[in-house]
Amino acid sequence: MKKFLVVLALICLLLPLAASAGTQTSESYVYNAWSVAVESPPMFVAEKYYRPEDFGLEKNADLKDPQDMFIDRVNKKCYIADAGSNCILRLDIETMKVDKIWRECWTRVEPKIERRIKQGGSSAEYVFKEVENSDGTVEKQYYEKSAFGEPKGVCVDTLGRIYVADNKNARVVVMDQEGFMCGLVLEPDATEALPSTFQFQPLRVGVGIAVNNKPTVYVVCMGGTRGAFMFEASDGGYVKGEKGSDVLDGGKFLGFFGANKVKWTARLGMDQMIKSILPKSSRGSLTRYIPTEISNIFVQDMFVYCVTSAIQGAGGMIQQTDQIKCMNPNDNNILRYEGGSKNYGDLELFRNEKTRFVDVTVDERGFITAIDLTAARMFHIDSEGNTLGIQGKGKLGSAEQMGTTETPSSIENYNGRIWVLDSTLRQITIYKLTEYGENLQNAIYLYNGGYYEEAVVYWHEVLKRNANCELAYTGLGRAYMKKDNYEESLRYLKLGYDKRAYSDVYAQYRSKFISDNFGSFATGALVLVAALIIFLKRKEITAFIRKRRKGGGA
Repeated sequence: MKKFLVVLALICLLLPLAASAGTQTSESYVYNAWSVAVESPPMFVAEKYYRPEDFGLEKNADLKDPQDMFIDRVNKKCYIADAGSNCILRLDIETMKVDKIWRECWTRVEPKIERRIKQGGSSAEYVFKEVENSDGTVEKQYYEKSAFGEPKGVCVDTLGRIYVADNKNARVVVMDQEGFMCGLVLEPDATEALPSTFQFQPLRVGVGIAVNNKPTVYVVCMGGTRGAFMFEASDGGYVKGEKGSDVLDGGKFLGFFGANKVKWTARLGMDQMIKSILPKSSRGSLTRYIPTEISNIFVQDMFVYCVTSAIQGAGGMIQQTDQIKCMNPNDNNILRYEGGSKNYGDLELFRNEKTRFVDVTVDERGFITAIDLTAARMFHIDSEGNTLGIQGKGKLGSAEQMGTTETPSSIENYNGRIWVLDSTLRQITIYKLTEYGENLQNAIYLYNGGYYEEAVVYWHEVLKRNANCELAYTGLGRAYMKKDNYEESLRYLKLGYDKRAYSDVYAQYRSKFISDNFGSFATGALVLVAALIIFLKRKEITAFIRKRRKGGGA
């Protein structure tokens, strides 16, 4: 008996490990209504990958530690920020060859140097370009080289201007396609929200829609627990400082954006209660609860998508929900799953390590894809916050195997394809939609657009390839609900385990049933009432009938 109990205990201990291992080796899966990982066809499949030699670069040069990638869809260019080579690379998407490398930018010289040059001093180290002023006059602007220091982020606005998160130089450089600085972002002055001890180290950068040639710049910084910094970039010129000296204009600081919130726990509540009792002089010894910092952003139109790594923060806090957010211009998260928070990563039941989202991208139809650093997997999510699939060969395969990613650092989308940049393998892998993924996206897009009947066709195609897709059952159930086919709707909603929608449809079905059969119900009710009256008054009725008969007989 004791041996049996020991064996049973060992089996119970090994079950979670087996489930975890099974999940990690599965190439594509999704969680069902019971938070169990079930197999699912992949939404994307690796199509091709490119290495430094494919870009026209030497294998060990100019692409040593790529950190960020941005695709300019209008001009069909791909930009890579390489911290290892201290440069920005531009690739032509049609040929996948590097056509431009910036190792530095041309920055405006100090006014005193400019005066010396104009007075006939040496200008060998400087270049100038002619700029037409608003009054029609032409002015020479002098520039000098300013090398990049481990650039870790890059993006391009609608005007073709390049934004570089120049990490070691503590700045965000805005330059044109020729490398001339046309804007700048520097560390803002210290405030209560930004103490003087804070070091401005830009990691990623995004840019909003340009208004009057002055776009809003979002900067993700190391240790930025208040969210992304918002700036209005300057033109890179000089202004008068506090002591009358010329200082470089660092742009206008607009505030913070997309900050995470500290999740309430019993420990947090206890510490807050203790802190309220203690005098101010003694509160410093207590644990400080600071929200985890966002790891990356993606700007699309008026919305800013933020991702957060589920890492240990101050006070033992871990970001377990809302790791992916869609922030509107009012700094409100509109990606709220049925009005509440959601864990967008791998669930605790199946993983010993937390999901660490390092980047996110959104296509033209609103489909979100985030990349995970822990297991090098892609998470596909729709605009309503539903997880459509989790996939990737991750770190288990060979580096030469198609679709394998070792250390994903950036993700982009272009022309219906997903691009993943790997900083360790120094490669870009391109994934294309599978037939299953295309049917699933079409079904969701048509349904959300109000084309319910057209969506039904695609939902059925999805189920042919994946009977585990509860979202397809729910989609069919809701589509049939819109067509007032309540019986079919209830059947599919039950299969999709959508309790909320099932309850709503059942209420509508009951109401419609009563409405359609009101005449029959009314007639039946009248008959029942009449029968009841007759039954209760049978003696009086019998006596009345006898009396009438006697009277008639007389």
